[in-house]
Amino acid sequence: SGKRRIGKEMDEDDERCVARGLLRSLVCVLDASKSAGNRDFFPTRFGVTIRSLMEFVAQFLKENPVSTMGIVCAGEGSAYRISRLSSSIRTHVKSLEEILHKTRFSPRGSFSLVAAIDEALQLLRGTPDYGYREILIIVSSFGSLDATSISESLDLCQNFKVRISFISLVAETYQFKQVSKKTNGTYQVALDRSHLKKLLTQYLIPPKLVKDHTSENLDQLQPLVHMGFPGLKIDPDRAGIAISSLEQVEWTTTTYTCPRCATRVPRIPIDCPVCELPLVASQHLATYYHHLFPVPRFIETAHGEELPSSTDDNQYDEEKQNKTTCFGCFDPLPLQVKDACTYTCPRCSTTFCATCDDFIHDVLHVCPGCDSSAACTTYVPSSSNDTTTADAAVVDRSKKKFKSSSTPPPPADMVA
Repeated sequence: SGKRRIGKEMDEDDERCVARGLLRSLVCVLDASKSAGNRDFFPTRFGVTIRSLMEFVAQFLKENPVSTMGIVCAGEGSAYRISRLSSSIRTHVKSLEEILHKTRFSPRGSFSLVAAIDEALQLLRGTPDYGYREILIIVSSFGSLDATSISESLDLCQNFKVRISFISLVAETYQFKQVSKKTNGTYQVALDRSHLKKLLTQYLIPPKLVKDHTSENLDQLQPLVHMGFPGLKIDPDRAGIAISSLEQVEWTTTTYTCPRCATRVPRIPIDCPVCELPLVASQHLATYYHHLFPVPRFIETAHGEELPSSTDDNQYDEEKQNKTTCFGCFDPLPLQVKDACTYTCPRCSTTFCATCDDFIHDVLHVCPGCDSSAACTTYVPSSSNDTTTADAAVVDRSKKKFKSSSTPPPPADMVA
């Protein structure tokens, strides 16, 4: 459907298993120059950028739980840090809310690309070499007023393998586009507020890893990384001290203990502030499964076209029902509606409506037809002693029907 995945358009690489950079360090740069105060975006370009970024922060850290994110604000010819690199959604959102509700703050001055890149590099300087470093600049200016040449900053970005991408709220600028091209980034122009959110969602998916002239295989790009799975301790009667960073200590009733140095932290995922061991849970790593093994793109079939069907004649009734009923929500398919489309999984040949197609690819990340086929179908060896003519009997647990091509049904006590 046209609204599917809100900007996560699937290409050929998204339909197959590819190597991706999962340990990401992203720095978002906000343009707080005078141009950001223009009202062609309601209420202003700067206000739309902050509100869109607040939603993007929550989505990014949920889709990439073992990644970190930082925010930099650039204005008046300089740049300063709003929040340091961390995986805490609350920290970033709170920092953005403080700027949004600050009555005396208003975008002013000129935008300096060199100052913004240098400040972002300061945040990325301590990141590990096996991580994927990115800078995303949401710019509202037509140009950059810099005190020094940008060539030195670009050389540092290329040496540290930092990827710089731009989302512009104004017309395309040649200088910014060349910077993104030299660092293997992207340059895009947002047309309105909804389009800006659509462009931001494209950065939720971990980027694909590619070989370079210094690496023979992808194993050298992504080596094995030590991670710790901390123990959870909940004491509702007494609060304990937990260290979230070397500068910040919290009192909380829920703590996690680092398995290496026994330091207590208030939340995960987080890097241990003492031994710097990444602390995660198993569900955080499982979140990346749908990025590495995505659901294939469903076949779109307009009204009047024949849906793909399986070669098994015994499934004729099921296919006939799937042609008129959505396999996900069991609602009738809009076959009589003009310009209506249905969507068929290329693996299990089950048919879905447009709403279920969006839900499967955006939220569920698992095809219900493929999942039910794997759970309901069990292969039972035939009881015949003739191994040359015996076939595997198939028991469909969902409808209690026995299917076999050459052998009679076994006794009921043999069907597990």
